[in-house]
Amino acid sequence: MSQKQNALDTFSHAVRVSSLNCMEITVRNPCAIECIAYIKKNYPTLLVGAETVIKKELMAATIDAGADFCVSPAYDDKLINKAHARDIFFLPAREPPTEMLYAAKQGGMAPKDIPETGNTDEVIARIAHCCKICDGQQANV
Repeated sequence: MSQKQNALDTFSHAVRVSSLNCMEITVRNPCAIECIAYIKKNYPTLLVGAETVIKKELMAATIDAGADFCVSPAYDDKLINKAHARDIFFLPAREPPTEMLYAAKQGGMAPKDIPETGNTDEVIARIAHCCKICDGQQANV
């Protein structure tokens, strides 16, 4: 087993036994697609998201690797259209409020709520909120 696989197994196991059942993999990392595929193959019950998706081709690669949802640091119509075409949950960032409203009206996708504070409890609550969205539970947008 490689060091990378060992690290992925350790992290995935920790997430699986916690009260959270999802994680995001930052796709700026060159091995992110490989990591998403590995986690989905070995831990199929975990929800795995691709974070920092900024190109349609990158979105397609993460979906093909098994990502359950994608997150983007910005709102982009091309990414929204790709998400609709591939039937994947997409969380575009929101700023300012006009973009938030526009994003919310596009196919019912929830805008990503980027925390501005260092409050760990707030960040955990927002991650849990995203997990509820991904699990298909009702969430306010």
